[in-house]
Amino acid sequence: MKTFFDILSVVFLALGGLIGAGFVSGSELVSFFGAENFFLPLVLSCACLFLFINLTFSFARQQSFESASNTLFGSRKVVDGVVFITSFVLFCSMLAGLDAVWKGLNFLPNLPVLSVGCLVAVSLLSRNGIKGIERWNVLLMPTVVLIVVSSAFRVVKLGEPCLINVSFFSGVNGVLYSALNTFICLPVLFDTAYKKPKRLLKVCAIIISLTVFCLAYLILSTIKQNDGSENAEMPFFYAISKKGFSPLLFLALLMGTVTSASTSYYAVYKKIYPKYSYKGLVIVGVVAFVFSRLGMNLIVKYVYPLIGGLGVVFVLKMFLEKIKIARIKQGQISDNNFIFIKEKKPMSKKKKNKIAKLSDQQYAEYIMSLKDEKPPKIVRETQE
Repeated sequence: MKTFFDILSVVFLALGGLIGAGFVSGSELVSFFGAENFFLPLVLSCACLFLFINLTFSFARQQSFESASNTLFGSRKVVDGVVFITSFVLFCSMLAGLDAVWKGLNFLPNLPVLSVGCLVAVSLLSRNGIKGIERWNVLLMPTVVLIVVSSAFRVVKLGEPCLINVSFFSGVNGVLYSALNTFICLPVLFDTAYKKPKRLLKVCAIIISLTVFCLAYLILSTIKQNDGSENAEMPFFYAISKKGFSPLLFLALLMGTVTSASTSYYAVYKKIYPKYSYKGLVIVGVVAFVFSRLGMNLIVKYVYPLIGGLGVVFVLKMFLEKIKIARIKQGQISDNNFIFIKEKKPMSKKKKNKIAKLSDQQYAEYIMSLKDEKPPKIVRETQE
């Protein structure tokens, strides 16, 4: 039972980082895959997502993120800075997504109510560390997944033929998308996978990639079958709303955004709070709110591909480090910074020095000497 709950916590924590406002609204998916010919690039992307997350888990289960950064790049400061900026930008996109959702509700005043509320909520969630985020994701993410699936099935027709053409650039976009999703979740993946069994983490990577594929396929199919939806700021929400406003999908957008924002904000919180306390968090929150005014589409279109490129670099470094470690273990190369000591096999019993045994007469004398409280004859002779 404990293994089952460990799987749930890892899976929903990762999905909380992957399925945010950009994913649920469809804008992120349309930006990378388009509304046509998305099937094969999506398959490639989710296969890469499994490989990248599983590779990350192989490092995360043995060391912290800071230690891995130092091993891969020789300095953790540069990596920490890049991850901090990336997490900050992603957090800003979540705030922009919330404002876009609120703006879509024409019957309410155009105020940043949701983005400000999200700032407060994720600040409170981050106070409890990775365990606090895990608990909230386990509660919220199943609901988000169910709402997205049920909303898509109201509109989409799965029997329609699916084009499977793929171009070089669509394949590159698929790889970039998987690298992006791996990179944005690095801090939480390392913290949650530490010291967990290898087989459990591989199962988690499979479930995560399959879930992302199924949800992305449903969302893109819904957008494809509703002309004009791909040009909207929130394509999936627009396609579903053609049949009337969906309170449940609106709720899923809110919950997905909060979980994704808390995941990206976690890295910001870990960096700022120990040094600058709440004053630093307030300043970061104000700057994030101002930066989010650029709008979600602009951030997704221009910033997300750059983050995907950073993810490719990090994944390649992990892959090369794995190859290097394997070669060192095989004795093909040597490295002064990496010490590998081969385990000595236990000596066979046949090779051990045999211990001399007492003869029957010596053993009898030994027993009699115990009764007489005298040392045995063999000992007396040695002493003499």
